[in-house]
Amino acid sequence: MKKLVTVLKSDGSKEAKMMDIPEPEPETDLEPALSMEDITLDMLADHEERLCMLELTTL
Repeated sequence: MKKLVTVLKSDGSKEAKMMDIPEPEPETDLEPALSMEDITLDMLADHEERLCMLELTTL
């Protein structure tokens, strides 16, 4: 698709140009749904992190 854009030159002047701007691609790669195993592993990692922080703060 051609669009009129303003280009700033190195000498500070501006120039209007017709440029070919590609259409953005639709976002089809949505984040895949997490499996039950992924959710469980995330919960275990969060729990382990909290336990480690508790150990560090109670020394």
